Amino acid sequence: VHPPREWFDLNPSMEFRCFVRKGLFIAISQRHVNDFFEFLVDEAVRESIEFALETFWHAHIESSDWHAEMQDYVFDVYVTPKTKKVKLVDFNVWGGTTLPLLFDWQELEELATRIAAGVADVDDDEGDDGDDCCCSIDGIEFRIVNQQEHIRPGLQLGVPFDLYDTTPGGAIAEFLQEQKRKQDQA
Repeated sequence: VHPPREWFDLNPSMEFRCFVRKGLFIAISQRHVNDFFEFLVDEAVRESIEFALETFWHAHIESSDWHAEMQDYVFDVYVTPKTKKVKLVDFNVWGGTTLPLLFDWQELEELATRIAAGVADVDDDEGDDGDDCCCSIDGIEFRIVNQQEHIRPGLQLGVPFDLYDTTPGGAIAEFLQEQKRKQDQA
């Protein structure tokens, strides 16, 4: 029996998804992609959040024993608004059924390749479709919804993401590959 955990009321604006590929911390996305949080548009605010997340990752995740074996993963965090203390919420698999939120898996793969090669863009431009605010500091790309009218309504899927995700390496592709493998063995 597990003892009850302390309950925290979380401010949705301070929840983030972090992406690690090939052992490199490559990207951060706002978790609540259907909401606009005006204060996140401030570059200094994003920089302080990114610094807190990167510091937490180096101190508590990258330095852990299992990090050498688990090179590709996603983790969700909460950052306390005043002190910028990071609380780990969850770990997720890379790709598959994990939502990439304000990214897509292909651009995350490309970003990981650029960062690994030392060719990460350091800019403050908007995302490919102009919906998201991008900021790349130390190679980590940080995306938020930067305007109220740029909220992505398509992420309220109404069906399980497994049925929606048709990207290579996604849940449907993995399922079809496994079924083909089983048929070939029969």
